[in-house]
Amino acid sequence: MKSKYIILLFSVLTLTACNDWLDINNDPNNPVEVTPDRILPATQVNTAFILGKDLNLQTLAIVQHLAGTNNQLLSYDTYFFNGTEADNVWLGIYAGALQDLKKIEDISAENGDVFFGAIAKIQGAFLFGLTTDLYGDIPFSQSLQDIDIVAPEFDSQENIYGGVISMLESAVTDLGSSDLGVNPGASDLVYGGSVDQWLRLAKSLQLKFWIQQRKINASGAAAAINALIAEGELLEGNGDNFSVPFGTTNGNQHPLYDFAFNRRPGDIAISQRFIDSLKATSDPRLDVYFKDQGQGDYLGYDNGGTAAPPLLAQRAVLGTFPVGDNGEASQRLYTYYTQQFYLAEAAITLGTNGDARAYFEDAMAAALGEAGVSDGEAAAYISTRLAAYDAAGSDEERLSIVMRDKWVSNLANGVEAFNDWRRTGYPQLIPSTTPGTPDGSIPVRLLYSSNELSSNPNLENQSQLIDPVWWDVD
Repeated sequence: MKSKYIILLFSVLTLTACNDWLDINNDPNNPVEVTPDRILPATQVNTAFILGKDLNLQTLAIVQHLAGTNNQLLSYDTYFFNGTEADNVWLGIYAGALQDLKKIEDISAENGDVFFGAIAKIQGAFLFGLTTDLYGDIPFSQSLQDIDIVAPEFDSQENIYGGVISMLESAVTDLGSSDLGVNPGASDLVYGGSVDQWLRLAKSLQLKFWIQQRKINASGAAAAINALIAEGELLEGNGDNFSVPFGTTNGNQHPLYDFAFNRRPGDIAISQRFIDSLKATSDPRLDVYFKDQGQGDYLGYDNGGTAAPPLLAQRAVLGTFPVGDNGEASQRLYTYYTQQFYLAEAAITLGTNGDARAYFEDAMAAALGEAGVSDGEAAAYISTRLAAYDAAGSDEERLSIVMRDKWVSNLANGVEAFNDWRRTGYPQLIPSTTPGTPDGSIPVRLLYSSNELSSNPNLENQSQLIDPVWWDVD
């Protein structure tokens, strides 16, 4: 049902608008009432496009899942950013998804549709958190409050984190209401109107934002995470993944597939460093992550490479797991296995409740299962990785093993991998061969939108790629 809905979403929205405009029984100056069920699916698709395309391309190059061979992806791969690459991202987030989510909240408050309002809060918290993690201080408190505020102030990331967690807590309270109003049903492309799954996501996202700040607020993070564990209402399996499906027809395909196969096949290669890492551990996901195009091997390209890239017909290309055979893969925004990796990290670094090894094992099993690896291959791989974990001589070494596998598991969610690498330092990446940063280091943030820089006087200076965000401390 969800797949059919997403395939038809763009054409339905477009054709319905045209037909309604031409219908003599409708007054074009008084359009049909906008209701939350009409807006919600667009917010979910918009969010998936924002993370799945531009942000994915930028961060997947930085964390060395992909390599660039031409044009903007080559610029990302060699750390030549100028702020224009953020323009569409900020437009999609602030003028698109967040504005629509605010409409849902406002309409739902008037109509008593508590469930719709709670979903809007959860998605909004996710988007604000994603944006501040990448850019640092951003418009938050004034960003959606008044149309007359054309130049909103930039809130500190610390305050934004407090606000984001409060939004999620508020959504949890709302979902406990005895009268939730209208159920979104099929208009909810993520969970089909499941209260339980939205509740679990809201609590799991709190876990995400607490672990992200563990280095500067260890006691607060540990207490909050232990409380979430004790409540027992986190994601329970891959069926709870926060993901948005795409289709196989042109215009409805996964945006990364569209870029790699339809629009810019000559610009993209798989990072040879990533391929070599998978081969070094005999990772069974190699065959579902990539296709070797009948060459008998997986040929990638070095990040920032100076030699001529392989011919298109010889390059390994993105496979079933990240984009689907014809673009139909879901964009995984946040997953159960990501949560389990977080819990392993928390147990190792903060001493939170639960066994880190068991969390790690469960995370790997879920990630391999989501990728479609057979039970036998998954068991053999997990056994090998657990042996390495058991042989580790320190918590730091155990953390490096856990985070290396999380890095592998988050192919096609470059933002998550970028956050992890900045927070933990793992895996230990070597900068691009031809880096464009002043000191030759890997970027630790993205640049502000050039449009925002030129139009908002509250943003006086462009950020620097080598300046860490608030929670990124050694």
